[in-house]
Amino acid sequence: MTKTIDFMGNTRKDCEILTIRLPKALFFYLTFSLMVGALAWGCVSTPERDPHGAVVVERSKQDAPPWTGLQPDRLVSIGDRFRFMVKRDQIVNLPLGLKQTQIAAMQASRLALQDKVDQIVAKVIPTLALTPTDQSEARSTLRRAVQSVHSDGAKVVDIYFEKLARETPKPEQLASFYRAHILVEFAEGLLEDAVVATASELTQSKRPSLRSLGKALRELPPTAMSH
Repeated sequence: MTKTIDFMGNTRKDCEILTIRLPKALFFYLTFSLMVGALAWGCVSTPERDPHGAVVVERSKQDAPPWTGLQPDRLVSIGDRFRFMVKRDQIVNLPLGLKQTQIAAMQASRLALQDKVDQIVAKVIPTLALTPTDQSEARSTLRRAVQSVHSDGAKVVDIYFEKLARETPKPEQLASFYRAHILVEFAEGLLEDAVVATASELTQSKRPSLRSLGKALRELPPTAMSH
């Protein structure tokens, strides 16, 4: 039976709790009903195996959230939000692994946003006479701006994890481990905010060429922020 676990790795036997207080006279009827209901809610299901033969035996939620199907480590636009999902396997210490995965997800989503801002700036740079030193300073400014905007607007909005086990692990394999999924989300407007923050700092530069770059970024049409 696949069980539900909390963030500290404790097992919550939700399906078993439901059967404790059943009247004995209704045992056969309700047992059958509960089995059907349990199947529908994911408490009893066909074991899910990973490509290496490990079976999901516990999970933090009755069903994996739809967002776990997103391509990992990729910034995805859904509605007016950006979503970024990180998936980590082979976790032994669950609390530590979740903390490390959340940190990794925030860092990776920031770099993904930074890459999008860099692509916008890269389209403007060829129109200006910037030296290699100018370009290096411009990208340093970009990184600072993105880090500030991202830290204010990006949040871990959901966490899902599973415990997997192998009946007969090979010597190099773990008998059991956790798999964590972390979802980071932020408004699409953060992309424009990061470009504006970069432009604002560049216009304060002592270098005329960088001030020109900042002005050019400020004058970009909204279509230039498309993704």
